[in-house]
Amino acid sequence: MVLPFSSRDLKTILLIVAGQLLLTAWALSLVVSPDGISLMWLPDGYLLGVLLLLPRRLWLPLLLASALAVFTFESLTTDRPASMILLFMMANIIESWGAAWLYSSFASNHRKLEEFRDLVLFVLVCVVILPVISASIGAWGVVSHGYSESFWSVYRIWLMSAGLGILFVAPLILYVAHWFKQLNRELLKNQAPLYIVVLIAAMIVTVPAFVFEGPHNLLMLSLFITIPLLIWSSLYYGLWGALLFSSLLVITTVQLSALGIGPFSATSQTSADAVLKLQGYLASVIVASMFTGLSTEKLRSIRERLELILNTLPYGIQENTNDGKVTYSNPAHHEILGYPEGDLIGKRIWDNEISEEASNRLKGYLDYLVKERPEPEPYITKNIRKDGSSLWMKVVWDYQLNEAQEVQGFISVISDISDSVAKEQRLQQAAEVFKSTGEGVIITDRDTNIIDVNQAFCEITGYAEDEIIGKQPNYFSSGKHDRWFYEDLWETIKSKGHWRGEIWDRRKNGELFPQLMTISEMTDDQGEVSGYVAVSRDITAFKDVEQRLEFLANHDPLTELPNRVLLIERLQQSILHAERNNTLLAILLIDIDRLKTVNDSLGHAVGDRILKELSGRLLESVRADDTVARISGDEYVVILQDVGSVEHTINAVSKIMSVFMPVFKYGQHEIGVTGSIGISMYPSDGKDFATLLRNADVAMYRAKEDGRNTYQFYKEEMTAIAFERLFLENAIRKAIQNEEFFIVYQPQIDMPSRRIIGIEALIRWNHPEQGVVSPGKFIPVAEQTGQIREIGSWVLRQACQQAAQWLEQGLSFGRISVNVAGPQIQQAHFEQHVRQILQQTGLAAEYLELEVTESFVMQGIRHGVGYLHALRQLGVRISIDDFGTGYSSLSYLKSLPVDKIKIDQSFIHDIPLDPNDMAITQAIIALSEALELEVLAEGVETREQVEFLTRHGCEQAQGFLFSQPVDQHQITMLLSQQ
Repeated sequence: MVLPFSSRDLKTILLIVAGQLLLTAWALSLVVSPDGISLMWLPDGYLLGVLLLLPRRLWLPLLLASALAVFTFESLTTDRPASMILLFMMANIIESWGAAWLYSSFASNHRKLEEFRDLVLFVLVCVVILPVISASIGAWGVVSHGYSESFWSVYRIWLMSAGLGILFVAPLILYVAHWFKQLNRELLKNQAPLYIVVLIAAMIVTVPAFVFEGPHNLLMLSLFITIPLLIWSSLYYGLWGALLFSSLLVITTVQLSALGIGPFSATSQTSADAVLKLQGYLASVIVASMFTGLSTEKLRSIRERLELILNTLPYGIQENTNDGKVTYSNPAHHEILGYPEGDLIGKRIWDNEISEEASNRLKGYLDYLVKERPEPEPYITKNIRKDGSSLWMKVVWDYQLNEAQEVQGFISVISDISDSVAKEQRLQQAAEVFKSTGEGVIITDRDTNIIDVNQAFCEITGYAEDEIIGKQPNYFSSGKHDRWFYEDLWETIKSKGHWRGEIWDRRKNGELFPQLMTISEMTDDQGEVSGYVAVSRDITAFKDVEQRLEFLANHDPLTELPNRVLLIERLQQSILHAERNNTLLAILLIDIDRLKTVNDSLGHAVGDRILKELSGRLLESVRADDTVARISGDEYVVILQDVGSVEHTINAVSKIMSVFMPVFKYGQHEIGVTGSIGISMYPSDGKDFATLLRNADVAMYRAKEDGRNTYQFYKEEMTAIAFERLFLENAIRKAIQNEEFFIVYQPQIDMPSRRIIGIEALIRWNHPEQGVVSPGKFIPVAEQTGQIREIGSWVLRQACQQAAQWLEQGLSFGRISVNVAGPQIQQAHFEQHVRQILQQTGLAAEYLELEVTESFVMQGIRHGVGYLHALRQLGVRISIDDFGTGYSSLSYLKSLPVDKIKIDQSFIHDIPLDPNDMAITQAIIALSEALELEVLAEGVETREQVEFLTRHGCEQAQGFLFSQPVDQHQITMLLSQQ
């Protein structure tokens, strides 16, 4: 057989029935009526409470089990007939089941009495209506079995007994079940005062009862003393306190009365009135305590909800008196001002104002509110937090009035508006920026209708504000952008939220102008696009600068001719053109001869004017399709397209050469310059721009070697010369590192006495592969590359060291003569360098003679004199080498700080056969005597030359006749032999 409930349900039913039997036994012990009716029938209240807690499927099994157990128990423990017990069981089951069914059907929560409606319903249904039915059946059973003659007397006692049992036990069962669910240490700790008071109350009631038997006044007083304690427990602990305390009173009162102790046992047990008095007392206590407890619980719940609301509000709530004293402040108010909870109570509302002036202003405003009672307005103030930081607060006031409608205080809602104030300030700043910024700003709605513009935009476009508002941005369209441009623009804005780029617009006067513009979406709080803002800057000036920079990147800034970058681009285009059309192309590399002399003598301003005028002449001498470019300080390149033949090229070159013929006039100066031109032809001399330019450069150098002011076509052998030059540059660099240079010495002779009066130190180069390299080959290359500085310094140091050694050996050599090139003398602080070498080698300055070329002295005449004076001040002697080969000015020559003139060997070589050389030599000797300078002849090789020189007054010479350049050992032997 399958039962409609589980084994666990069966255990529950058995436990409940066991509890009911215990309560039945106790209730039978409380029979004080002569009719055998219990003072308070507890099992019905117990059974009702349990039924309300159990699911309905267990009601019938529980009722049957309960009826069977109670019937059996009463049959065994009482002398009542079985039929009477059955009537009693039927009355009790109807009462418990009916009350449980009705109450659970209509109550909002039948498992817990927490609403007044439910409590009233419980009293009406469970305590009044169903006990009426139970009392009617029970009273009829008592009377019908002859246990009493008065139906009404039994009915009243039964009704009160059943009602009291339900009223006392059922709520207690429900609340104990709820209490066990919430039971924890914190709950017991909070309810500890309640349990102590209940214990004290039990002692107050029971101790006098056992000390004073019978209905003594003190016993009556003890019961009523507990009434305030019952009220206290109801007020502070709600329904649970009321039930617990009333249970104590009911149990002790009923039990004592059943024992014949206490004020309600004074009358005879046969008196129904005494029982009814006791039942009435108990019912009033229970009902009063339940309603008091539930009311208190409701009030406390409302207060807790209010406190929860106040504690969770993000706004500060504050109460204060008329004199500003804070009587209440919620947690949010403390948090706003940074104080621990409770610290603001008792403070004045102006204690946290930013200044004393602000405090006085708030005091005055509060006094004004109290006296005048106007409609309070929001009060904006700046306060100080506990940590010293400041904040802006908005206070919304309201009055608290007493019964006489007088102001007794204020309640206020306080909010931290620092962020709002900061936002407002930022908005004001943004508005000021919008108004005063130099960039144009347009604001549109979501349909791109213009709703606002700033003054800068009006100034940029030339429109007034009222001419623009309501129009769309395409009103300014320049027409330079196609629809694809604008579609891409809006697609970018939709996908990224912004667009940035250059755009052309049209001013009111029709002028087109470029702008750098940024367009951004504006969104509302829901993230929807609400409009657009465009910030633009007129970049017309920037574009002009950009074009100018682009021009300068491809053009020479002085002449505005194409520079090397643009030249290469055009040359490549010309090569492609010539290749496609099978035509000739000529590349002319023009070097301005001696432009440096003009710059040094007349200044760079004059040189620049020559270049600008020359550029104009060159442009006029070529065709429109040809190109003239300036690629360095004194170099031009001309590209001649479609020249037809070499003869046509020569004609064009002749025309270009003719531009140098007219002199350049600047003020009182008439300056003549010439040009050396190198020519390479496409495709014979190269098929790419690098080769053509290189070969034109080689040809140009050949033109310079041929005396300048001429032109040369490139020939293949010129490349060998160029490669040799490149080889020398690299080899010189390695020679310095590998110490391949060495010094030879040639004596300078006093011809009458044949004694050595000086020694010239000469550099030689012993290349590991090429052998001895002539100085005539590598010295010019070293001068052009700047390597001569390092080489010359080495020669000077070696010569001074050797001279110092000779002096230590006691050998007389006169002076050691060292050649110095122009780039050496022109380097910064050359005279200090010479002084340093003299000091380091220990050679006195009087033993050193420096030789400079005539061409250097005259080309750098303005600075050359200064250089020579600085060297002369050291005590070093100065001589002019290769004299007669340059273009000396006698007026300048007499001002030069020199001691000796060396006649170039080209004039000595053909004496006495060439009368011109003899005349020139004789003139140089005479000039030296006139300027009181020593004179020395170079390259003397015959006795006839010695005789001619001595006869005309030149007594110093050097040459192969006396000695070839020899090494250190041989020259030392010559010195020791004289």
